[in-house]
Amino acid sequence: MIKRILICLSLFIIFGCAVPPIEIQNNTLISEQLPNLNVVIKDKRLQFISEKKETKYINYRDAEGGAIIENQVFIFAEIEDKYVKRAVYIWISKTSSGAWPSDIYGDVNFKIDHGVKKIGGENYQFCTFFYDKILKDVKNAIYDKGYLLEDVYLAHSIGKIFGIDNSGKYHIDYIESVSGMEEKWDKPEKFTMQQKERLQKFVAEANLAFKIN
Repeated sequence: MIKRILICLSLFIIFGCAVPPIEIQNNTLISEQLPNLNVVIKDKRLQFISEKKETKYINYRDAEGGAIIENQVFIFAEIEDKYVKRAVYIWISKTSSGAWPSDIYGDVNFKIDHGVKKIGGENYQFCTFFYDKILKDVKNAIYDKGYLLEDVYLAHSIGKIFGIDNSGKYHIDYIESVSGMEEKWDKPEKFTMQQKERLQKFVAEANLAFKIN
């Protein structure tokens, strides 16, 4: 109980109440501070379905102690028979101490392509990959609304580190189910022609799904 009270007090001191809340207006995410971000969902088939905020205490991997993490996720999805077929989600994370690793996608398995590209004159990291285990925060936000997830998704993500001492990060992910395909996606060097064509189409759709202003 005491630990929970200390966490709540620390969150108030660190994250405070002066930062304007993130808003969703006309299928657009608007964040004025920490981070300063405006994401327009251009694909009208993707509608806002859920948001979730969670805080937790995590231990450092290579040192004593830990940090309080605040995660927020906002999900725009196309639903079919309660299943998420395609979606854009914005995931924002802030830490009370320490800094995020410079490589946002360092822990991502099954990378197909990744690097850095410019958007609006600023550098963003990007990563194309597949996964069968979606982030817990995203999964919880979807399940809380009574929706379900497919088994396998392709993902194209754009992310950035922000804040004092790199204490925050966000990434915007476009995901699309490929559960109906029999091919495996864990070895890009063995992709069939059908997979390569599917991937090319997927990246093109990802680039059109949203816009960062």
